[in-house]
Amino acid sequence: MKDNARKGGVASFYCDYNGKELNIALESSVNVIQRDCMMKVVHTVLAVIIPSCIAISSVLVITIIVFRRRRLKRRVLLDVIEKIRKGEFTNDFLTFLCFASDDTELVERDVYPHLNSTFKDIIGVDKESVCKGDLNFRPGFRILDETEKCLEKCSVLVAAVSKTFCQRHWCENELLQAVNSGKPIVPLMLEKVDKKLMPHVINQFFGTLVHASLINDGKETKLVPDWRVLCNAIIELAGLTSTKTTEGQDNWNEMPENNTIHDLEDVQIEMH
Repeated sequence: MKDNARKGGVASFYCDYNGKELNIALESSVNVIQRDCMMKVVHTVLAVIIPSCIAISSVLVITIIVFRRRRLKRRVLLDVIEKIRKGEFTNDFLTFLCFASDDTELVERDVYPHLNSTFKDIIGVDKESVCKGDLNFRPGFRILDETEKCLEKCSVLVAAVSKTFCQRHWCENELLQAVNSGKPIVPLMLEKVDKKLMPHVINQFFGTLVHASLINDGKETKLVPDWRVLCNAIIELAGLTSTKTTEGQDNWNEMPENNTIHDLEDVQIEMH
């Protein structure tokens, strides 16, 4: 700042402000400085407020989307239950249970009864909701034809996966027929299985689908997540599939590459 001689009895005080000399003795110069200071304050406030508003808006949008998705899932669940109670649901069964014959004892003891009883508890109707080959296949008919017929009556396929399951062509056939039919597949792990042993159709989607696991801790056998969670998920998938608005399951409508359904001549006959 420098003090120049008085002009007309008025002192002149000059300062370097933003590359220019301003006479701060003049009211106009003071106004310029005050205006610039105010603009800097406004810019500082906006720099804080705008990101905060964006963050809050993003949180609100995500919250609304999550809420609406949950409400949609709940509505789908209740809609399917209501239709089943009234006998108006599109399919006779909620799920087709696919398993290897060597796992029959385990499935009959620890899987099938829990699935059926949990469905009955949730729906509130004493109705069979699980279809499986030894009960619903007609003797004397081709297995492929019977599998296709049963899948048409079901909304979802539950694959009881074990090491033996991964070695059976018939199990892979049923998976591929479900894929061809656009049916969602829910993996239920009976034991730990090396992914390298899994059929391509299961291995291809195993990393993207949530699966349930049957676990024996030495005292009891339990499902993780529990049976109610699994059955609710199946009911939701059944509802989404029936309205052709399945979310996150579109890939089931596409046949995996290098996979074909084996005919009777291609594999050893194995009923399961």
